[in-house]
Amino acid sequence: MKFRKVRGVKDILPEEVEKMNFVVNNCRQIVESYGFKEVILPVLERIELYQHSIGETTDIVEKQMFKIVSRNPAEEQTETIVLRPEGTAGIVRMFVENNFKDKYPLKRFYYFGPMFRYERPQKGRYREFHQFGIEIFGEPAPSSDFLLIKIVNSVFEKLKIKVDLEINSIGCKNCRKNYVVELKEELEKIKGSLCDVCKNRVEK
Repeated sequence: MKFRKVRGVKDILPEEVEKMNFVVNNCRQIVESYGFKEVILPVLERIELYQHSIGETTDIVEKQMFKIVSRNPAEEQTETIVLRPEGTAGIVRMFVENNFKDKYPLKRFYYFGPMFRYERPQKGRYREFHQFGIEIFGEPAPSSDFLLIKIVNSVFEKLKIKVDLEINSIGCKNCRKNYVVELKEELEKIKGSLCDVCKNRVEK
């Protein structure tokens, strides 16, 4: 029998590993120059972590997770474990669980590793993909946003990739509430033409 790789994953060949390492090492060099420390996140997490952080009705939670149901006959309990679909929720859990607040004066962290999402494979999009992420805790939002933009721009410059930078905003906490109210009012007017998923999200 001839075995083939699972649909939606990719064999990373030696020449591709060399290119990946070049990109990742440059990213590491840049973020570490700004005081970021590397962490390694578990590939497995409890599903409740993402239900709470991303939202139970999001596509990621409802449709795109690889789930493992763990049963313990002795305790008559079941636990749903998932392959991580992204890194932010995991690093927040790590921060709280390991009391990073008191351990590190500068709370800047980065990670790199595979993520998993059950979605339709297409060119450039796989069910297993690698992600490099940075997170900042406890610093004012405007300065953190500026730093993140500066770091991303530094990475592209280092790799000699020309990009156009477009900056968007979802507003502050106060104005965002008013926006959500107005958005729901407008969506209610066309609710009949929305799909079932969108209707459900409008209601929630």
